[in-house]
Amino acid sequence: MISPGSTNPKVTDEGGANVFRVIGRDDQQGTIAGDYLADNHSKGNIAIIHDGEAYGLGLAEFTKRQLNKRGVTEVIFDSYKQDQADYKSLVGKLANKKIDVLYAGGYLNDIGIIIRQAKKALPNLRLFSGDTLVSPEFLFVAGEAGEGTYFTFGPDMRLKQEAAEVVAAIRNEDDFEPEGYTLYGYGAVQAWAQAVKQAGSLKPEAVINTLKTGSFDTVIGKTGFDEKGDVTGMSTFVWYVFGKEDYSLAK
Repeated sequence: MISPGSTNPKVTDEGGANVFRVIGRDDQQGTIAGDYLADNHSKGNIAIIHDGEAYGLGLAEFTKRQLNKRGVTEVIFDSYKQDQADYKSLVGKLANKKIDVLYAGGYLNDIGIIIRQAKKALPNLRLFSGDTLVSPEFLFVAGEAGEGTYFTFGPDMRLKQEAAEVVAAIRNEDDFEPEGYTLYGYGAVQAWAQAVKQAGSLKPEAVINTLKTGSFDTVIGKTGFDEKGDVTGMSTFVWYVFGKEDYSLAK
């Protein structure tokens, strides 16, 4: 298995010798988020929330851990239930503590509703989150309240020279924009195909050994994998920000 989107550290820490991924881990993502909040918002009232699920809770905990390691303590660390139409109780807590900065670990629809409702009470609230926000659909849920939201995701592979031919083909032939995880998935298949070729075999053990020791020229660049199966040879996460219609790299 070579995953283009599983960021939970347990995927490779506990997944076994046959498990790989071509994207970074949530402990890396949380460290980046915690450092950013400490560097830029240490004087603000910070809240960290999560949906209680493995992904959202893990991301929130890693962010909290790094923030606290940097000497900054959040005002609120709390959970919310998924798939609610109304987050009035949570918004009340945020407003009561006059939260300036909100980090949310969870999924796009919930976070979009939360920020839309929260900004009615806290118009200057700044939202930060993780890689599941990597879609313009977030703005359909959050509306204008989503503008200015920062989130972490892997580098935009559409900008890489190695991906130019594939990006053009997908756009022209499939009338599809290869955003988000698309090129990561393409790169995962390329790495497997090249490992099979280098090993000269389809036998799992031979392919696994080659994946762990070889390097592969893919649309996401020249990559390899460490002993755990985590990707090497590329940056893991960078910051993006939502404008009025889409997201772009944060400056």
